[in-house]
Amino acid sequence: MKSSPEGRDVLLERSRVISANVAHAWHLPEHTFGAAYARFMGSHNFSPDDRPPVWFMDTNELALMATRAREVHDFWHVLFGLPRNVIG
Repeated sequence: MKSSPEGRDVLLERSRVISANVAHAWHLPEHTFGAAYARFMGSHNFSPDDRPPVWFMDTNELALMATRAREVHDFWHVLFGLPRNVIG
């Protein structure tokens, strides 16, 4: 992460996929990823806030990356049409 400008930005900004940061997705144009994500989350009664932050990692940076991995999990369902099951 530290070796690329994008990775450094992620570590510096510490942005999160939480309701306060993605609520605008409901108002995006129909054929955008954000609108598809909002529809997916709403149709399954999911909230981005349902996934708790990760704790007990060796560093705060690792905890942030593990938390982000949890938070973007539902992106994969939207992007690739993955089912909501053990495999997906």
